[in-house]
Amino acid sequence: MTQSLPNSSTLKTLAKSLDVSISTVSRALAGKKGVSEKQRALINDTARQMGISPNEHASSLRLGTRKGLAIIVSALAPEVARLRNTILISKVTETFGAATVIEHQPLDDINDIIRLALSKKCAAIILSGVTGNISPEITAVLKSQAVALTVIDGNIPGFDCIHFHRSMGTYQSVRLLVLSGKKNIHFLTGEKFEKPDDRLQGVIAACNSLNMPNTAINLVPVQFDTAEEAFKQTHALLASSAVDAIICVNDVMALGAMKAISEHKIQVPQQIAVIGFDNLPISPYYPIPLTTVSQPMDDAVDSAIELTRKRITDFHAEPVSITFPCNLIVRESAPILEHSIRESVFEKLPL
Repeated sequence: MTQSLPNSSTLKTLAKSLDVSISTVSRALAGKKGVSEKQRALINDTARQMGISPNEHASSLRLGTRKGLAIIVSALAPEVARLRNTILISKVTETFGAATVIEHQPLDDINDIIRLALSKKCAAIILSGVTGNISPEITAVLKSQAVALTVIDGNIPGFDCIHFHRSMGTYQSVRLLVLSGKKNIHFLTGEKFEKPDDRLQGVIAACNSLNMPNTAINLVPVQFDTAEEAFKQTHALLASSAVDAIICVNDVMALGAMKAISEHKIQVPQQIAVIGFDNLPISPYYPIPLTTVSQPMDDAVDSAIELTRKRITDFHAEPVSITFPCNLIVRESAPILEHSIRESVFEKLPL
């Protein structure tokens, strides 16, 4: 019989006591490959001495009517979300022993996708970058069958949710540029001040904090969040406007903007500062290391797994909402040149 795993705090305690990784403890207790028999025996003996035993609800992840966990991801996820999903799938498989991945297409009804996950007899579901209105019918099915539902980067009332406070990142980005003396700041975005998304809300909040009108930040409309689009729009911008700073909605666009700036024989950051968003693994290795905003992917995934574990153990507990701040990562493309402004740049925007 395959054992289930105890909760993650117990796993951490056990791993620390043996000076091994949590994943090694998880594999040993689950009877999976990748652990020597000697080490497996030691881990199991220590677990018994600590009073660790299988969890009845967690057992359903591998045994009984429902097995494993379904992960629902967006088919059109941006680069940072695809990286997060890769981490999520790996850790879910390692932790729960099985992961069924289902893609949500743009025209799909979220209720139909959850029905599909339920039809695969999964014991829990994680929505990553997918949100929508869940019908009372689907909610009733999830509740009656005690199927845990956790949402990453979305908000569905009544269920455990993980949020990213992206406004914090653009708030700090604008403050860095303004406090550094930049006068002609342009934001490449598909949003408008009349209906701002979370990134633009951070820009607005920064302007308010600095007693500036929103219009002090010039919005450059883009149709796509790609390097090619940023390259094209930045070329046009440099030919027609004064520019000393550019903020992009993601790191990929920042790369396109920097290429256009280079082709105009303009120096970054001496003449134009550039800030991205997402802190992709490649961003420190751009020709000029990119100042950007970090989204804590690993922490979000770990929290989603922990919430799922707890929900399986105590299904009727109150839903939990966790918000992770997205903070500015300062590198060479938009440096802090005056130490005196550092504290002001990193001022926190309330959640």
